[in-house]
Amino acid sequence: MVPRAYEDLREGRGISWNPWHVELFMSTLDDFLREHPDADPERVYIGGYSMGGYMTWLVARSHPERFAAAVPCCSSGMNLEGEELEWVARLPFWAIHCEGDFIPLETVSGPMRSLMSRNLQSRFLILPEGFYFPNGTPTVHNHLVWIPLLNDLQFNDGTLYADRDGKLVESTLIQWLNGLK
Repeated sequence: MVPRAYEDLREGRGISWNPWHVELFMSTLDDFLREHPDADPERVYIGGYSMGGYMTWLVARSHPERFAAAVPCCSSGMNLEGEELEWVARLPFWAIHCEGDFIPLETVSGPMRSLMSRNLQSRFLILPEGFYFPNGTPTVHNHLVWIPLLNDLQFNDGTLYADRDGKLVESTLIQWLNGLK
């Protein structure tokens, strides 16, 4: 499931998420599962990019038991504490961000450190500023990490992406998802 923000780009409007969007999203998921009985409700993943990444956090915080993993991309995180943190940490997260993104890295690094300390399957990938697209051309914007993500974090020649420190990612996204317990 890939949430998308409500976008109203008319004067005085904008892009937003409201609490009622979470239950609307969950209702849509329930409808989908009802209409597709062959879909495995134990293997539903949630991910999103930018505002959709933030909605991934909101939905995962409200309903972590409904998903097998969460993949927020280029989004701010959210502060989780106490019982809420313990509840959400049952869900493996793989957050992907880029240095130099206009969304400050600090907004997601704190929540991800908390989650990774409680769930060893969780990961946090920080791409270097000015990363390259899978075809080898340089990015035009550090917020576009969804392009490598949708290419399974591989270049066209099959080489895996590297993080900001030059370390290759441990696996593709699909391999990570398939390896979750």
